[in-house]
Amino acid sequence: MHVDITNLLKRLRLAEFITLVMTLVCQELWTYSASQADPFYTISFICLGLAIIPISIIPHKREGWKSISLYSFQAILYIIASSTGTFRLYGLIYTLLAAKLALLKNLRTSVAMVAFLFLGHAISQWEAFRVWRIHAHSFGRGTPHYATIVFFEVQIITACLFVVVVLLARAANAEQASRNKANRLAKEIEDMAVAVERGRIVRDLHDSVGHSLTSLNIQLELTSKLLEDESRKDEARQSLETSRKIGTGALGDLRRALKLIQDDDINLADAVDSITERIGKQGKISFDISIDDASLSTAARHNLLLVIKECLTNIQKHSAASLVQIRLATQSGKAELVVSDNGQGFKATGEGTGLGIKGMQERISSLGGTFDIRSNPGQGTKILINLPT
Repeated sequence: MHVDITNLLKRLRLAEFITLVMTLVCQELWTYSASQADPFYTISFICLGLAIIPISIIPHKREGWKSISLYSFQAILYIIASSTGTFRLYGLIYTLLAAKLALLKNLRTSVAMVAFLFLGHAISQWEAFRVWRIHAHSFGRGTPHYATIVFFEVQIITACLFVVVVLLARAANAEQASRNKANRLAKEIEDMAVAVERGRIVRDLHDSVGHSLTSLNIQLELTSKLLEDESRKDEARQSLETSRKIGTGALGDLRRALKLIQDDDINLADAVDSITERIGKQGKISFDISIDDASLSTAARHNLLLVIKECLTNIQKHSAASLVQIRLATQSGKAELVVSDNGQGFKATGEGTGLGIKGMQERISSLGGTFDIRSNPGQGTKILINLPT
């Protein structure tokens, strides 16, 4: 059930306005057309007319002292009107006002206002039935006792009606509060998803495009050196062609990252072989590779490829290594990736401080795995990754 409290309040106000107008018409017909003018009936007529004012100016918002004060003023007018007049539509007027009071957001205020309205209704009815008892001789013997019974019956019915109205209104309030909370949570989840996706795009750009640009920079440096030697122009042309291919690959990586496209049929072993073959042509690094990715998911293969790219980028830029080993094995529901080199190493703190290492840690963490760096100056570097398959 979908309840819009604002629209419900508008409809209640409209129904209350129509009921008040009908009551005023009945008051006019009863009091003046029947030649039964009475000062008390005039007071009732005036109070009903005044009650139209707060109906028109009470805001649709259900909080604040302004609304509560106007509701209280309206309730007092109804109590006075029903104490000085005797028209059956008063019951409907009280019920509509009780429904509006029950829609107040604060439960204590709502219940207190409805209780005040019921008490006022009982007092006004008691006065009417008291007059009835005084003139009981007009209805025959025993009527005064009947009037008392009717009074209590009316109060019981009114109390039950108010309880039902309050319960329905509180249910409507709870439904809207729940819907608002669900909307807020949905917005928070959406914001979190956007933040996660932005982080993923940053990592993809850094790990894929960043690696390609690093390779391109190294290749262009090699080309520059080759061009300095007139006898190696053919090699320079080949190096330049390799640079062009690397640039084309970097552009493709950028398109894939921006379009958030992942290759469902990615072959990790072939992709790593292609990367290492290109790196091997740029320097004096040799590779020892063994990859078994048969039981890995597409997401795992995609993220591991980017992690390996980042590792190789760091090795090219910082390690001065001559040998790199890449081992990926899967067994017993687990996968272990080891990337090690015989380079100069560094003092590992266990936590990455650079964007690249942090990105690798986040990728592995998102897959439910663990990431560990082991390195010491002069002893190379080893990265250990464990993943569930």
